Amino acid sequence: DSIKNKLNKGKTFYSVYLGITEFLADIKFIDEFEIKTPNKDKGVISVVPEEHFEDIQLAESISLIVEKMPVHFVKEGGVRKIEGVKKYVYEKNCKEIPLKDYREVYSINNENIVWME
Repeated sequence: DSIKNKLNKGKTFYSVYLGITEFLADIKFIDEFEIKTPNKDKGVISVVPEEHFEDIQLAESISLIVEKMPVHFVKEGGVRKIEGVKKYVYEKNCKEIPLKDYREVYSINNENIVWME
């Protein structure tokens, strides 16, 4: 309830950003959704962590991009430093990415996603 209230008001403890601090993000609370078993007739609409890449069913109609993002930070001498990076795959034109393996895929609001980390 505490998180829901904060999101509803657009409040966060830390600034929300997309990878690095230069890419600040906004939050818009939409609703609460039940997590369900994925629909295997649909692809994934989220980014896909690199370790799932071998599970992607390549098709001519999709254009995949691979990006590196920081995922772990440490504090050294009062400065935050990147300790770990990870590669993620996404579809350039926002098309679904078909997977062979749906073990780590979740359906939320009728859309298949994979958690980043």
